[in-house]
Amino acid sequence: MNAIFDLGRIKKLIGAEHPAAALIIDTGTVMNIPDLNGWKTSSDNPLFIVPCPQKMEPPLLKGYSEIYGNSGAASGDLAGLCRDGRILEGIYQDRIGWFIGVPVPERELLEAQMKLLDLVVKTFGQFNTRLMVLAREMQRAVPGIPLAILTQNASLGQALEFVGINSVLFSNFTLCGLEKALSGVKTGWLDWDEILRDIQTSADKNLIQVEMSLTSRSAAPVWINGGEQDQGQAPILMAQGTGVVHASTDLRFNWTLPYKAWDFPEIKGEAKGLTQAGRESDEKAGGITPGRLYLDFGSAGHLVSAGLMKALMSKIRGCAFPLSYIQDIPTVQDPLSVIKQFMLYEYAYSERNQQDDLNRDALADFESNLRHTENLMNWTYYWLRNREASQRDADVSLGDFLHALRSCWNIGETFKFTLLDNEAEIGPIKEEAEG
Repeated sequence: MNAIFDLGRIKKLIGAEHPAAALIIDTGTVMNIPDLNGWKTSSDNPLFIVPCPQKMEPPLLKGYSEIYGNSGAASGDLAGLCRDGRILEGIYQDRIGWFIGVPVPERELLEAQMKLLDLVVKTFGQFNTRLMVLAREMQRAVPGIPLAILTQNASLGQALEFVGINSVLFSNFTLCGLEKALSGVKTGWLDWDEILRDIQTSADKNLIQVEMSLTSRSAAPVWINGGEQDQGQAPILMAQGTGVVHASTDLRFNWTLPYKAWDFPEIKGEAKGLTQAGRESDEKAGGITPGRLYLDFGSAGHLVSAGLMKALMSKIRGCAFPLSYIQDIPTVQDPLSVIKQFMLYEYAYSERNQQDDLNRDALADFESNLRHTENLMNWTYYWLRNREASQRDADVSLGDFLHALRSCWNIGETFKFTLLDNEAEIGPIKEEAEG
């Protein structure tokens, strides 16, 4: 497979500075630990590689409930880092290490790669697959440096381990013992043909087929949170449905996902709106929190492995994201919310291809103007039909727009997906159930 990431500057920096290790950082790391001054490790001058989505996602993913609380801070810190120099050339932070960005790959090349790795994408998701591809190309381009993906996501760590990519799972900085974690790391490149064969071979044992249906979507009654709804706050919505895990026998479950309709968030001052899921300060006694999933397998819950349960919950939570189509799953958000997020995504993607950093004031003006539905519809028409763009870019934008709208989950619709369960504990379900 041809390379899609431009790693020329990274190779040049590694050759000149000889960092002790190269750490690819995933989105969750940036979001949950946005203060880059705290990124201390036990390694001398590690190289932190910022994949192209990182610089773009913080202002885009504000509506994703799990990371909303820190997205504004993350965006500000990355912008500050870029003001210290050119992130694509490499920036040194004293007593922390080097930071370097990876240029945005051509959308056409990225989509072609994802199609070739369709089975990997279906198993691990599109974002995780992109990190795997970047790691693969790094191993090929600079084979002599210890390389790992730095993540707080246990499911991602599990996926990386499955395909033979080294990962470092951690909860916070200061990160000690990095040298030990990276010792014995393979420096050769990944054989995707072998990975695909391994996935296919283990499909019967480790890949779990799941079906999910949306049965209702409504506003949560105010009494659930112990009183009247705060004035000016968007109501909490609740999507509910059913599902089945196909194993030796069918394992059925019910799910409830609280969320809020996505809107352009306030940029000035402290961010308001959706909150980080599960923070105790956000919950009232007996209340519910957007992003906190309720999953019920009934008496059969003990038959599902912890790894599979986490993977399933992560997949369902992703359905609250307006652009969930990027992860090949439907969204419970309404079409208007999807259009708002999509237009912000398109605008930021276009601006990022024209300049090294997004102007935060320009982004704030953009969000403020598109907050009004009439302006949003006019902008959408202009963007899809009248803006100056190549025919290819226009066709890609229109295709993505239609894909995003088709991802809106209608009541009664069912979608199927695959999850990885390394523990494979649900094999004997039928025997236990019959016993």
